[in-house]
Amino acid sequence: MSKNTNLDLWNKVEATDQTHVKTYERNGWKGSRINPTYRVKSLTEQFGPMGIGWGVSDEQFVPVNPDATGYNSYLIYKARFWYAPDKKTDSVSFAISSSIHLFEPDPQTGQLSKVNDPVKAVRTDAVMKGISWLGFQADVYMGMLDEDVPAIPVAAPAPQ
Repeated sequence: MSKNTNLDLWNKVEATDQTHVKTYERNGWKGSRINPTYRVKSLTEQFGPMGIGWGVSDEQFVPVNPDATGYNSYLIYKARFWYAPDKKTDSVSFAISSSIHLFEPDPQTGQLSKVNDPVKAVRTDAVMKGISWLGFQADVYMGMLDEDVPAIPVAAPAPQ
């Protein structure tokens, strides 16, 4: 009987170094935010540099209702995330997407103001959510870092 290896990648990448996690609150929602650069480093560790071992292709940015008032104006992002699981296998890809409002209300005044760099924000959100489906930093998404759940220690890297 052979060992099931379907979770090998997931098990390697699910634990999050908590020094790269911040708690935040926005619009009444409280959650954890994982530093995106830390997550890119995790991808590079597993697959190699972006553009060689992993990346995005077929990007589409679709503005919806880009009117002068800003109400209901948002940006939809669609792409394919790809990665090369190993040196012997062709790359694997899957669809990713996200959307972002182009204007947000100011918490104090309620007036709408433009979102800072919506292209970067919507791309980052789609890629970060996409890699969670592979198991990257999945402990955060599974609630393992919530206050009522004991923290899982992250193993220290092996000395080089």
